[in-house]
Amino acid sequence: MAISVSGVADFLNNATVGAVIGAVVTYVIVRHSDKARAVNAARDIIPRHLVSAASTARQRLQSIRDRGVAPAGMVPIVIGASFDTDGLSRAITDAYGHLSLRQRQALSKLMLYMTQADEINERMRRAAAASREGAVADAPAIEVFFRDQTMLLEQAERFTNAYRNGTLNEDGSPVA
Repeated sequence: MAISVSGVADFLNNATVGAVIGAVVTYVIVRHSDKARAVNAARDIIPRHLVSAASTARQRLQSIRDRGVAPAGMVPIVIGASFDTDGLSRAITDAYGHLSLRQRQALSKLMLYMTQADEINERMRRAAAASREGAVADAPAIEVFFRDQTMLLEQAERFTNAYRNGTLNEDGSPVA
């Protein structure tokens, strides 16, 4: 059984063999690009989302602190920009296998804080819309919203900074 160069050339000149080789090469390229996308998400995209999240948290906190005192009978309502939780969630999904347990836990907690703060922000938005239509705002409830949102935004800011600085405890919480 001698193998000749012309025999190999004839074998490779077959459409089926060409299709199989093309499929294998395509598979290798797709797997490599998927891995590169995941590494890029872990190394670049998630940190960019966290910079944006920290900025959003700071702006919203500043708006709450600067709301001032409303005239008698009035309740100040502060509405801020929402976090891009959908974009961050997609990046986390893409990078999941390239994140440490500590990073995954921190991002999970951060997503909870951001989602809860956005829910309170949405309740404030609805209260503002209702008050423009003549509804009476519940001042004590609004103050509870401000207090809760402040706590959530401060936590979100702490987690984003700790993640970006690499100062996370084993459970994913920021080092005190």
